[in-house]
Amino acid sequence: MSAIKTPMGLLEMALKKEEAAQRLYDRLLKEPQAGVVRGFLEQLREEETKHVRMVQRKIVDLRLGKAR
Repeated sequence: MSAIKTPMGLLEMALKKEEAAQRLYDRLLKEPQAGVVRGFLEQLREEETKHVRMVQRKIVDLRLGKAR
């Protein structure tokens, strides 16, 4: 992995990782799962969805010059 040199670079890398995790859980949920495992995967996918949205908001804030 190359060194992240800017806040935007860090956020863009984080977004890619969160989206990849979200896709992983989506793929796993397409396969037959026991109820407890399926529920856990759904929780994990929802957490990744929250993370994606959070990072997307941070990217927008950074582009608009807002710091939160």
